[in-house]
Amino acid sequence: MKNCIRFILITAIIFVMLSGCTEGNNGVKRMYTAEEIEQMISEEDMQCGNYAHGTDNARKYVAPVWDSQIIYNETVLLIEEADGSVKPASLIYKIAKILTVKKSNTLNADAYTEDEDYILTQDGKIALAEQSDIQAMPYGLYYPSTSDWFYKHADDSITGVVSNAAIIRQYELSITYIRVQEYDGIKPTSRHNDLTTLKQKINGTLNLLFLGDSITEGNGPSNSSSPYIPPFCDVVSQTIADIKYKDINKISQTLNIEDGKVNYFNAGVGGITAEQYKYMLDNNVDSMPYAGDYTKNKARLVTPMMLSMLNEADVVFLAFGSNDGGGWNGGKGATPIVFKSNITILINKIKAINPQASIVLVSSMKSNDRVYTNSLCTVPLLGSNTAEYESMLNEYVKEKQNIVIAPVWSVLSALMHNGKPLNNFLADARNHPNDFMTRIYAQTILTTILPEGAIRIYPEV
Repeated sequence: MKNCIRFILITAIIFVMLSGCTEGNNGVKRMYTAEEIEQMISEEDMQCGNYAHGTDNARKYVAPVWDSQIIYNETVLLIEEADGSVKPASLIYKIAKILTVKKSNTLNADAYTEDEDYILTQDGKIALAEQSDIQAMPYGLYYPSTSDWFYKHADDSITGVVSNAAIIRQYELSITYIRVQEYDGIKPTSRHNDLTTLKQKINGTLNLLFLGDSITEGNGPSNSSSPYIPPFCDVVSQTIADIKYKDINKISQTLNIEDGKVNYFNAGVGGITAEQYKYMLDNNVDSMPYAGDYTKNKARLVTPMMLSMLNEADVVFLAFGSNDGGGWNGGKGATPIVFKSNITILINKIKAINPQASIVLVSSMKSNDRVYTNSLCTVPLLGSNTAEYESMLNEYVKEKQNIVIAPVWSVLSALMHNGKPLNNFLADARNHPNDFMTRIYAQTILTTILPEGAIRIYPEV
Protein backbone atom coordinates (compact mmCIF):
# COMPACT_ATOMS: atom_id res chain seq x y z
CA MET A 1 0.00 0.00 0.00
CA LYS A 2 2.85 2.40 0.83
CA ASN A 3 4.37 1.79 -2.62
CA CYS A 4 0.99 2.51 -4.25
CA ILE A 5 0.59 5.81 -2.37
CA ARG A 6 4.17 6.79 -3.17
CA PHE A 7 3.65 6.04 -6.87
CA ILE A 8 0.43 8.16 -6.95
CA LEU A 9 2.18 11.09 -5.26
CA ILE A 10 5.17 10.96 -7.59
CA THR A 11 2.91 10.78 -10.64
CA ALA A 12 0.86 13.75 -9.40
CA ILE A 13 3.97 15.84 -8.74
CA ILE A 14 5.37 15.14 -12.18
CA PHE A 15 2.02 15.90 -13.82
CA VAL A 16 1.83 19.28 -12.07
CA MET A 17 5.45 19.99 -12.88
CA LEU A 18 4.98 19.22 -16.56
CA SER A 19 1.52 20.64 -17.21
CA GLY A 20 1.51 23.90 -19.10
CA CYS A 21 5.16 23.58 -20.16
CA THR A 22 4.84 21.46 -23.27
CA GLU A 23 2.99 23.77 -25.65
CA GLY A 24 4.50 26.49 -27.78
CA ASN A 25 2.81 29.68 -28.93
CA ASN A 26 0.95 27.85 -31.68
CA GLY A 27 -0.49 25.29 -29.26
CA VAL A 28 1.71 22.50 -30.64
CA LYS A 29 3.72 20.46 -28.15
CA ARG A 30 7.40 21.29 -28.26
CA MET A 31 10.60 19.72 -27.05
CA TYR A 32 12.11 21.00 -23.82
CA THR A 33 15.67 22.26 -23.92
CA ALA A 34 18.28 20.30 -22.00
CA GLU A 35 18.57 23.20 -19.57
CA GLU A 36 14.82 23.19 -18.88
CA ILE A 37 14.85 19.48 -18.16
CA GLU A 38 17.80 19.77 -15.78
CA GLN A 39 15.91 22.45 -13.85
CA MET A 40 12.67 20.49 -13.56
CA ILE A 41 13.97 17.09 -12.44
CA SER A 42 15.57 15.94 -9.23
CA GLU A 43 19.08 14.57 -8.78
CA GLU A 44 17.50 11.14 -8.33
CA ASP A 45 15.82 11.32 -11.73
CA MET A 46 19.13 12.11 -13.45
CA GLN A 47 20.20 8.50 -13.01
CA CYS A 48 18.81 4.99 -12.89
CA GLY A 49 20.06 1.96 -10.99
CA ASN A 50 19.28 -1.74 -11.16
CA TYR A 51 15.89 -3.00 -12.28
CA ALA A 52 13.52 -4.17 -9.57
CA HIS A 53 9.78 -4.64 -9.93
CA GLY A 54 7.69 -1.92 -8.31
CA THR A 55 10.48 0.66 -8.04
CA ASP A 56 11.04 4.01 -9.73
CA ASN A 57 13.94 2.39 -11.58
CA ALA A 58 11.56 -0.12 -13.15
CA ARG A 59 9.27 2.72 -14.25
CA LYS A 60 12.21 4.57 -15.79
CA TYR A 61 13.19 1.45 -17.73
CA VAL A 62 9.74 1.19 -19.36
CA ALA A 63 9.42 4.91 -20.18
CA PRO A 64 8.96 4.85 -24.00
CA VAL A 65 12.12 6.12 -25.69
CA TRP A 66 10.09 7.63 -28.54
CA ASP A 67 8.33 9.97 -26.07
CA SER A 68 10.76 10.53 -23.21
CA GLN A 69 13.47 13.16 -23.52
CA ILE A 70 15.57 11.49 -20.83
CA ILE A 71 16.92 8.17 -22.09
CA TYR A 72 17.91 5.98 -19.17
CA ASN A 73 20.82 3.53 -19.34
CA GLU A 74 21.01 3.13 -23.08
CA THR A 75 23.45 0.29 -23.77
CA VAL A 76 26.60 1.20 -25.68
CA LEU A 77 29.36 -1.20 -26.68
CA LEU A 78 32.61 0.41 -27.82
CA ILE A 79 34.67 -2.01 -29.94
CA GLU A 80 38.24 -1.47 -31.05
CA GLU A 81 38.98 -1.33 -34.77
CA ALA A 82 41.61 -3.69 -36.20
CA ASP A 83 44.24 -0.95 -35.74
CA GLY A 84 43.32 -0.46 -32.07
CA SER A 85 41.47 2.83 -32.52
CA VAL A 86 37.98 3.37 -31.09
CA LYS A 87 35.41 5.34 -33.05
CA PRO A 88 32.90 7.65 -31.34
CA ALA A 89 29.61 5.87 -30.67
CA SER A 90 26.22 6.92 -32.01
CA LEU A 91 23.21 6.44 -29.77
CA ILE A 92 19.54 6.30 -30.78
CA TYR A 93 19.50 10.11 -30.61
CA LYS A 94 22.10 12.82 -30.79
CA ILE A 95 23.07 13.54 -27.20
CA ALA A 96 22.20 17.03 -25.94
CA LYS A 97 23.45 16.51 -22.39
CA ILE A 98 25.05 13.46 -20.75
CA LEU A 99 23.80 12.83 -17.23
CA THR A 100 25.70 9.65 -16.31
CA VAL A 101 28.00 7.08 -17.90
CA LYS A 102 28.51 3.84 -15.99
CA LYS A 103 29.47 0.24 -16.59
CA SER A 104 26.25 -1.66 -17.20
CA ASN A 105 27.08 -4.43 -14.75
CA THR A 106 27.98 -2.04 -11.89
CA LEU A 107 25.30 0.65 -11.94
CA ASN A 108 25.65 1.27 -8.21
CA ALA A 109 29.32 2.21 -8.63
CA ASP A 110 30.63 5.72 -9.31
CA ALA A 111 29.99 7.21 -12.73
CA TYR A 112 32.74 7.98 -15.20
CA THR A 113 33.81 11.62 -15.51
CA GLU A 114 33.18 13.81 -18.53
CA ASP A 115 36.35 15.11 -20.25
CA GLU A 116 38.50 12.74 -18.15
CA ASP A 117 36.91 9.48 -19.32
CA TYR A 118 34.63 10.47 -22.18
CA ILE A 119 33.88 13.40 -24.45
CA LEU A 120 30.59 14.57 -25.92
CA THR A 121 31.33 15.32 -29.57
CA GLN A 122 29.83 18.26 -31.44
CA ASP A 123 27.62 15.91 -33.45
CA GLY A 124 26.10 14.35 -30.33
CA LYS A 125 28.17 11.16 -30.04
CA ILE A 126 30.24 9.83 -27.15
CA ALA A 127 33.99 9.34 -27.57
CA LEU A 128 36.73 8.10 -25.26
CA ALA A 129 39.03 10.68 -23.72
CA GLU A 130 42.75 10.25 -24.26
CA GLN A 131 43.46 8.90 -20.76
CA SER A 132 40.08 7.24 -20.23
CA ASP A 133 39.48 4.56 -17.63
CA ILE A 134 36.79 3.14 -19.92
CA GLN A 135 37.98 0.00 -21.68
CA ALA A 136 36.67 -0.70 -25.16
CA MET A 137 36.16 -4.33 -26.14
CA PRO A 138 39.36 -5.57 -27.85
CA TYR A 139 39.00 -6.29 -31.55
CA GLY A 140 40.38 -9.80 -31.16
CA LEU A 141 37.90 -10.60 -28.41
CA TYR A 142 34.87 -9.48 -30.42
CA TYR A 143 36.23 -10.98 -33.65
CA PRO A 144 38.25 -14.01 -32.47
CA SER A 145 40.27 -16.13 -34.90
CA THR A 146 38.34 -19.25 -33.85
CA SER A 147 34.64 -19.40 -33.06
CA ASP A 148 31.47 -21.42 -33.60
CA TRP A 149 30.06 -18.39 -35.47
CA PHE A 150 31.61 -16.42 -38.30
CA TYR A 151 31.45 -12.80 -39.45
CA LYS A 152 31.77 -11.51 -43.00
CA HIS A 153 33.16 -7.98 -42.95
CA ALA A 154 32.38 -5.22 -45.45
CA ASP A 155 35.64 -5.99 -47.32
CA ASP A 156 34.58 -9.69 -47.54
CA SER A 157 37.21 -10.80 -45.03
CA ILE A 158 36.02 -13.44 -42.57
CA THR A 159 36.68 -13.75 -38.86
CA GLY A 160 35.00 -15.45 -35.96
CA VAL A 161 32.55 -13.45 -33.86
CA VAL A 162 31.87 -13.58 -30.13
CA SER A 163 28.71 -15.42 -29.11
CA ASN A 164 28.98 -15.24 -25.32
CA ALA A 165 26.73 -12.47 -23.93
CA ALA A 166 28.51 -12.58 -20.57
CA ILE A 167 31.81 -11.59 -22.23
CA ILE A 168 30.19 -8.70 -24.10
CA ARG A 169 28.41 -7.50 -20.96
CA GLN A 170 31.77 -6.88 -19.24
CA TYR A 171 32.41 -4.04 -21.70
CA GLU A 172 28.94 -2.54 -22.04
CA LEU A 173 28.27 1.00 -20.88
CA SER A 174 24.95 2.41 -19.72
CA ILE A 175 24.46 6.03 -20.73
CA THR A 176 21.71 8.27 -19.36
CA TYR A 177 21.27 11.47 -21.33
CA ILE A 178 18.90 14.19 -22.51
CA ARG A 179 17.87 14.36 -26.13
CA VAL A 180 16.24 17.21 -28.05
CA GLN A 181 16.30 15.45 -31.41
CA GLU A 182 12.87 14.35 -32.64
CA TYR A 183 11.97 10.67 -32.92
CA ASP A 184 11.90 9.64 -36.58
CA GLY A 185 9.92 6.53 -37.46
CA ILE A 186 6.91 4.40 -36.68
CA LYS A 187 5.63 5.03 -33.16
CA PRO A 188 3.60 2.29 -31.45
CA THR A 189 0.06 3.33 -30.64
CA SER A 190 -2.45 1.99 -28.14
CA ARG A 191 -4.65 -0.80 -29.50
CA HIS A 192 -6.15 -1.49 -26.10
CA ASN A 193 -9.72 -0.92 -27.28
CA ASP A 194 -9.26 -3.56 -29.99
CA LEU A 195 -8.29 -6.22 -27.43
CA THR A 196 -11.78 -6.88 -26.09
CA THR A 197 -10.91 -9.63 -23.62
CA LEU A 198 -7.92 -7.76 -22.20
CA LYS A 199 -10.05 -4.63 -21.83
CA GLN A 200 -12.69 -6.60 -19.91
CA LYS A 201 -10.24 -8.40 -17.62
CA ILE A 202 -7.44 -5.92 -17.00
CA ASN A 203 -8.87 -4.56 -13.73
CA GLY A 204 -9.45 -8.00 -12.23
CA THR A 205 -7.64 -11.33 -12.39
CA LEU A 206 -5.54 -11.26 -15.57
CA ASN A 207 -3.91 -14.34 -17.11
CA LEU A 208 -1.11 -13.92 -19.65
CA LEU A 209 0.56 -16.59 -21.77
CA PHE A 210 3.74 -15.97 -23.78
CA LEU A 211 4.58 -18.27 -26.72
CA GLY A 212 7.81 -17.83 -28.62
CA ASP A 213 11.44 -18.72 -29.16
CA SER A 214 14.62 -18.05 -27.15
CA ILE A 215 13.97 -14.29 -27.03
CA THR A 216 10.73 -15.00 -25.18
CA GLU A 217 12.42 -17.70 -23.12
CA GLY A 218 14.88 -15.10 -21.87
CA ASN A 219 18.12 -15.47 -23.83
CA GLY A 220 19.91 -12.13 -23.95
CA PRO A 221 19.18 -9.78 -21.02
CA SER A 222 21.23 -9.72 -17.84
CA ASN A 223 18.38 -11.28 -15.79
CA SER A 224 20.10 -12.73 -12.70
CA SER A 225 23.13 -10.40 -12.84
CA SER A 226 23.34 -6.62 -12.61
CA PRO A 227 21.40 -4.64 -13.82
CA TYR A 228 18.90 -7.52 -13.51
CA ILE A 229 16.77 -6.85 -16.61
CA PRO A 230 14.51 -9.92 -16.95
CA PRO A 231 12.99 -11.31 -20.18
CA PHE A 232 10.48 -9.01 -21.83
CA CYS A 233 7.53 -11.15 -20.73
CA ASP A 234 8.48 -10.54 -17.08
CA VAL A 235 8.84 -6.79 -17.65
CA VAL A 236 5.46 -6.62 -19.42
CA SER A 237 3.64 -8.65 -16.75
CA GLN A 238 5.27 -6.82 -13.84
CA THR A 239 4.55 -3.41 -15.35
CA ILE A 240 0.86 -4.20 -15.83
CA ALA A 241 0.72 -5.34 -12.21
CA ASP A 242 2.50 -2.15 -11.11
CA ILE A 243 0.16 0.15 -13.04
CA LYS A 244 -2.95 -1.66 -11.85
CA TYR A 245 -1.66 -1.95 -8.25
CA LYS A 246 -1.80 -5.75 -8.28
CA ASP A 247 0.43 -8.53 -7.11
CA ILE A 248 2.24 -10.72 -9.63
CA ASN A 249 2.16 -14.50 -9.89
CA LYS A 250 4.74 -16.12 -12.15
CA ILE A 251 3.58 -19.65 -12.88
CA SER A 252 6.17 -22.41 -13.16
CA GLN A 253 5.45 -26.05 -12.41
CA THR A 254 1.90 -25.87 -11.02
CA LEU A 255 -1.11 -24.11 -12.53
CA ASN A 256 -2.05 -21.95 -9.55
CA ILE A 257 -4.20 -19.09 -10.85
CA GLU A 258 -4.52 -16.55 -8.05
CA ASP A 259 -7.54 -14.23 -7.91
CA GLY A 260 -6.93 -10.51 -8.34
CA LYS A 261 -3.37 -10.95 -9.57
CA VAL A 262 -1.52 -10.85 -12.88
CA ASN A 263 -0.78 -14.53 -13.51
CA TYR A 264 1.62 -15.30 -16.33
CA PHE A 265 3.48 -18.22 -17.85
CA ASN A 266 6.53 -18.05 -20.10
CA ALA A 267 6.26 -20.83 -22.69
CA GLY A 268 9.22 -19.70 -24.78
CA VAL A 269 11.41 -22.46 -26.25
CA GLY A 270 14.92 -21.76 -27.51
CA GLY A 271 15.58 -22.66 -31.14
CA ILE A 272 11.92 -23.15 -32.09
CA THR A 273 10.03 -21.81 -35.10
CA ALA A 274 6.35 -21.03 -35.56
CA GLU A 275 6.07 -24.15 -37.72
CA GLN A 276 7.50 -26.32 -34.95
CA TYR A 277 5.38 -24.74 -32.22
CA LYS A 278 2.29 -26.19 -33.90
CA TYR A 279 3.32 -29.59 -32.57
CA MET A 280 3.32 -28.27 -29.02
CA LEU A 281 -0.24 -27.00 -29.42
CA ASP A 282 -1.16 -30.46 -30.72
CA ASN A 283 0.62 -32.02 -27.71
CA ASN A 284 2.76 -33.98 -30.16
CA VAL A 285 6.30 -32.80 -29.51
CA ASP A 286 7.87 -36.11 -30.54
CA SER A 287 6.74 -35.49 -34.13
CA MET A 288 8.31 -32.01 -34.26
CA PRO A 289 10.56 -31.84 -37.36
CA TYR A 290 14.12 -30.48 -37.59
CA ALA A 291 14.38 -29.77 -33.86
CA GLY A 292 17.60 -30.18 -31.89
CA ASP A 293 17.80 -31.95 -28.54
CA TYR A 294 17.58 -28.78 -26.48
CA THR A 295 14.50 -27.55 -28.32
CA LYS A 296 12.66 -30.86 -28.08
CA ASN A 297 13.52 -31.39 -24.43
CA LYS A 298 12.46 -27.86 -23.47
CA ALA A 299 9.28 -28.25 -25.54
CA ARG A 300 8.43 -31.48 -23.70
CA LEU A 301 8.96 -29.72 -20.38
CA VAL A 302 6.89 -26.65 -21.26
CA THR A 303 4.00 -28.14 -23.26
CA PRO A 304 1.80 -29.54 -20.42
CA MET A 305 1.72 -26.25 -18.50
CA MET A 306 1.41 -24.22 -21.70
CA LEU A 307 -1.71 -26.17 -22.71
CA SER A 308 -3.18 -25.88 -19.23
CA MET A 309 -2.55 -22.12 -19.13
CA LEU A 310 -3.94 -21.71 -22.64
CA ASN A 311 -7.37 -22.73 -21.37
CA GLU A 312 -7.20 -19.94 -18.77
CA ALA A 313 -5.40 -17.24 -20.75
CA ASP A 314 -6.98 -13.82 -21.30
CA VAL A 315 -4.12 -12.71 -23.54
CA VAL A 316 -1.78 -14.87 -25.63
CA PHE A 317 1.42 -13.33 -27.01
CA LEU A 318 3.08 -14.88 -30.07
CA ALA A 319 6.71 -13.81 -30.61
CA PHE A 320 8.34 -15.67 -33.47
CA GLY A 321 10.53 -14.80 -36.44
CA SER A 322 14.24 -15.02 -35.59
CA ASN A 323 14.49 -18.78 -36.09
CA ASP A 324 11.87 -18.84 -38.85
CA GLY A 325 14.17 -16.65 -40.93
CA GLY A 326 17.23 -18.77 -40.11
CA GLY A 327 19.50 -19.50 -43.06
CA TRP A 328 20.21 -23.02 -41.83
CA ASN A 329 16.79 -23.97 -43.28
CA GLY A 330 17.95 -24.62 -46.83
CA GLY A 331 19.98 -21.40 -46.76
CA LYS A 332 16.85 -19.29 -47.06
CA GLY A 333 14.58 -19.59 -44.05
CA ALA A 334 10.80 -19.44 -44.25
CA THR A 335 9.45 -17.02 -46.83
CA PRO A 336 7.18 -14.24 -45.52
CA ILE A 337 4.15 -16.03 -47.01
CA VAL A 338 5.08 -19.30 -45.31
CA PHE A 339 5.71 -17.47 -42.03
CA LYS A 340 2.29 -15.84 -42.20
CA SER A 341 0.73 -19.23 -42.90
CA ASN A 342 2.43 -20.78 -39.88
CA ILE A 343 1.32 -17.92 -37.61
CA THR A 344 -2.22 -18.27 -38.94
CA ILE A 345 -2.22 -21.97 -38.09
CA LEU A 346 -1.02 -21.19 -34.55
CA ILE A 347 -3.78 -18.62 -34.09
CA ASN A 348 -6.43 -21.01 -35.37
CA LYS A 349 -5.25 -23.69 -32.96
CA ILE A 350 -5.27 -21.21 -30.07
CA LYS A 351 -8.77 -20.03 -30.96
CA ALA A 352 -10.01 -23.61 -31.15
CA ILE A 353 -8.96 -24.09 -27.53
CA ASN A 354 -9.71 -20.59 -26.21
CA PRO A 355 -11.84 -18.55 -28.64
CA GLN A 356 -12.13 -15.53 -26.33
CA ALA A 357 -8.40 -14.92 -25.79
CA SER A 358 -6.94 -11.63 -27.01
CA ILE A 359 -3.90 -12.25 -29.20
CA VAL A 360 -0.84 -10.03 -29.52
CA LEU A 361 1.59 -10.73 -32.36
CA VAL A 362 5.09 -9.50 -31.50
CA SER A 363 7.29 -8.96 -34.54
CA SER A 364 10.91 -9.99 -34.08
CA MET A 365 13.96 -7.76 -33.85
CA LYS A 366 16.58 -7.86 -36.59
CA SER A 367 19.18 -10.60 -36.71
CA ASN A 368 22.78 -9.89 -37.69
CA ASP A 369 22.91 -10.50 -41.45
CA ARG A 370 26.74 -10.59 -41.44
CA VAL A 371 26.89 -13.67 -39.21
CA TYR A 372 27.18 -17.19 -40.64
CA THR A 373 27.10 -20.66 -39.20
CA ASN A 374 30.08 -21.99 -41.19
CA SER A 375 33.62 -20.75 -41.82
CA LEU A 376 33.09 -20.39 -45.59
CA CYS A 377 30.12 -18.08 -44.89
CA THR A 378 27.76 -19.98 -47.14
CA VAL A 379 25.09 -20.66 -44.51
CA PRO A 380 23.79 -17.34 -43.13
CA LEU A 381 22.26 -16.80 -39.71
CA LEU A 382 19.57 -14.78 -41.48
CA GLY A 383 18.27 -16.31 -44.69
CA SER A 384 14.85 -14.75 -45.24
CA ASN A 385 13.71 -11.16 -45.59
CA THR A 386 12.28 -10.92 -42.10
CA ALA A 387 11.40 -7.25 -42.62
CA GLU A 388 8.43 -8.58 -44.59
CA TYR A 389 7.37 -10.79 -41.68
CA GLU A 390 6.01 -7.75 -39.87
CA SER A 391 4.33 -6.51 -43.07
CA MET A 392 2.59 -9.85 -43.44
CA LEU A 393 1.43 -9.76 -39.82
CA ASN A 394 0.10 -6.21 -40.29
CA GLU A 395 -1.81 -7.40 -43.32
CA TYR A 396 -3.27 -10.29 -41.32
CA VAL A 397 -4.49 -8.29 -38.31
CA LYS A 398 -6.35 -5.74 -40.45
CA GLU A 399 -9.07 -8.30 -41.04
CA LYS A 400 -9.26 -9.66 -37.51
CA GLN A 401 -10.86 -8.76 -34.20
CA ASN A 402 -9.23 -9.09 -30.79
CA ILE A 403 -5.82 -9.47 -32.48
CA VAL A 404 -3.13 -6.74 -32.72
CA ILE A 405 0.55 -6.46 -33.58
CA ALA A 406 3.35 -4.94 -31.50
CA PRO A 407 5.74 -3.62 -34.19
CA VAL A 408 9.14 -4.32 -32.64
CA TRP A 409 10.86 -4.59 -36.06
CA SER A 410 9.71 -1.12 -37.13
CA VAL A 411 10.61 0.49 -33.82
CA LEU A 412 14.13 -0.98 -33.94
CA SER A 413 14.52 0.26 -37.53
CA ALA A 414 13.59 3.77 -36.39
CA LEU A 415 16.02 3.64 -33.48
CA MET A 416 18.86 2.85 -35.90
CA HIS A 417 18.24 5.99 -38.00
CA ASN A 418 20.81 7.99 -36.04
CA GLY A 419 23.58 5.48 -36.77
CA LYS A 420 23.46 3.26 -33.68
CA PRO A 421 24.68 -0.11 -35.03
CA LEU A 422 22.73 -3.34 -34.66
CA ASN A 423 25.44 -4.92 -32.52
CA ASN A 424 24.64 -2.33 -29.83
CA PHE A 425 21.14 -3.81 -29.56
CA LEU A 426 22.39 -7.41 -29.43
CA ALA A 427 23.55 -9.41 -26.43
CA ASP A 428 25.63 -11.89 -28.40
CA ALA A 429 26.34 -10.37 -31.85
CA ARG A 430 23.77 -12.72 -33.40
CA ASN A 431 20.03 -12.49 -32.75
CA HIS A 432 19.30 -12.04 -29.03
CA PRO A 433 18.41 -8.71 -27.41
CA ASN A 434 20.64 -7.03 -24.88
CA ASP A 435 19.17 -5.21 -21.87
CA PHE A 436 18.29 -2.10 -23.85
CA MET A 437 16.62 -4.01 -26.68
CA THR A 438 14.70 -6.13 -24.16
CA ARG A 439 13.29 -2.88 -22.82
CA ILE A 440 12.33 -1.84 -26.37
CA TYR A 441 10.38 -5.10 -26.68
CA ALA A 442 8.58 -4.36 -23.42
CA GLN A 443 7.93 -0.69 -24.20
CA THR A 444 6.51 -1.55 -27.64
CA ILE A 445 4.24 -4.26 -26.27
CA LEU A 446 3.04 -2.20 -23.31
CA THR A 447 2.28 0.84 -25.46
CA THR A 448 0.33 -1.38 -27.86
CA ILE A 449 -1.81 -3.24 -25.33
CA LEU A 450 -2.44 -0.70 -22.56
CA PRO A 451 -4.72 2.36 -22.64
CA GLU A 452 -3.14 5.47 -24.10
CA GLY A 453 -0.97 7.29 -21.58
CA ALA A 454 -0.77 4.34 -19.15
CA ILE A 455 3.04 4.31 -19.21
CA ARG A 456 4.84 7.17 -17.45
CA ILE A 457 7.35 9.18 -19.46
CA TYR A 458 10.26 11.32 -18.25
CA PRO A 459 9.34 14.08 -18.99
CA GLU A 460 6.38 14.35 -21.34
CA VAL A 461 7.26 15.54 -24.86
